[in-house]
This record gives sequence, C-alpha cells and structure tokens, in this order.
Amino acid sequence: MAQRKTKKTPAAKTKRNASARRRSARMPFERRNYVLLLAAIGLVVAGYAVMLVDNAVSDNPVDSPLSLTLAPLLLLGGYLGVIWAILAGLGGPEDTAETVPAAEPAEA
Repeated sequence: MAQRKTKKTPAAKTKRNASARRRSARMPFERRNYVLLLAAIGLVVAGYAVMLVDNAVSDNPVDSPLSLTLAPLLLLGGYLGVIWAILAGLGGPEDTAETVPAAEPAEA
C-alpha cells in the first residue's frame, strides 16, 4: 500500500502561529500601573464619599467647606491619577521596536 502524504493546510499554520502569539503575549500594563490605577480610583471614591457625608451632616449642604474644597481636589487628583496610570503604561519606542545599533560616524 502506498502511503498518502498529507499537506499542511493554511489553517494548520494559522493555528500554530496563533498559539505562538498567545505564548508571547504580555500584559498591557505592569504591576506599578495597576497599583497607580487602584490608588487613583480610591481617590475618586474618597472624593465622592467626602461630598456625600459632608452634605448629609452639614446644616447647609450646598456651601459646606469640605464639599467645596476637599472633595473637588480629591476628585481632580483621582482623575488625573487615572490618566497618569494609563499613560505611564504606554511603552515608548524602546519597548515596541527592536534596538538598532547606532551607525558609526564616518572618519574624515
């Protein structure tokens, strides 16, 4: 009996390439970015909590000092922290591109 040779189909190559890509995939952020993001979200929650508690306790909920000063600062810091945590996770060209050795200057 003659043995049949099986050709590798393009689908088999694609499956092999996909599994290789999955193994080499990395997380979009590092641990530092997740910690910064968690801290920034904590500031946002704290800002809204201060605003809520101060409005419930104060005689005049609209003009309470914590709602007008501390809560907006906490919220601003939290939202800027979220943006910073995300932008700090974006790699520069050294992370994505392979390093190319610098060309030697030509001697004159």
